[in-house]
Amino acid sequence: MGDSWGEAFDRVIPQWDGRAESIRQHKEDVSWWLAGVDLSKTASFNLAARYVRRQQHPGVAARLRALKPTDLEFTRAKYVDTDGFAVTADAAGAILDTPAIYDAGVWKAVAFLEKFIFMDKTSKRYELRDAFYRDMRRQPGERLDSFQVRFEKELADLDALDVRFEDADKAYFFRDRLNLGKDSQRYELLDTATGADPSYETLTTHAKRLFRAVHLHERSRQFPSGSGASTSSSSAPPTGRPAVAYRRFTGRPPPPFTGSAPRERLLEAHRDFDVMPVVASSLGAAVEDAGLSAR
Repeated sequence: MGDSWGEAFDRVIPQWDGRAESIRQHKEDVSWWLAGVDLSKTASFNLAARYVRRQQHPGVAARLRALKPTDLEFTRAKYVDTDGFAVTADAAGAILDTPAIYDAGVWKAVAFLEKFIFMDKTSKRYELRDAFYRDMRRQPGERLDSFQVRFEKELADLDALDVRFEDADKAYFFRDRLNLGKDSQRYELLDTATGADPSYETLTTHAKRLFRAVHLHERSRQFPSGSGASTSSSSAPPTGRPAVAYRRFTGRPPPPFTGSAPRERLLEAHRDFDVMPVVASSLGAAVEDAGLSAR
């Protein structure tokens, strides 16, 4: 059995970098790792010892090696007889009282690391709460549903440490951290949609409905189309699209297309006028028509 759990198995064992702020992420990685292992088949070897050997950070490895391998063995199953007395598993009439806990040694090692960095329950509570107040905010270009997942994960972590928010508080913080820009019209629209129901569920539902594409708008402002390309007037337009010229409104309307105006004057007059994009080929064609009718 031991040969089938070789180097390939060891390569996926999570490693901790020794930083206090990353211990929570490491515990989550360990949880996912253990969830993908058939723990009942690890009874033939010391799973926690493999975890300890996998740690590469000098401080982490030195701290864990202060433990003994026998301290990290899995918790064996306990059996009792019909009278409630402890017996061996192969005893006649043995009844399973407590199942085996195959990952007990791994979590004992992780708890030892937490104690090493003084991450008791109180300090973790303060750490997570401060991080929530300081850093929890939707980033520019981040989808609203992705932000909601991050937001609710932080709330779940805080809830596990007995830091709980009322529904109204969750709604307040979610709205406050949406980061919809300085334009208050978006928030006014959101408040109008929620109406007299300021619950967290209502708020998130309407926010995702109203602003489901706000991240695309933000990304377009961060990375405008053609920002890396040359802005020279000699640049060729994209294939299949006519050349488009953007002009600022000068405050005076252009003269009408009449046959009495020369071609050059018409082109010059309309060249300074465009509020919307003007397709050069269409303008030229209109001038040509005007010129022909004048003839």
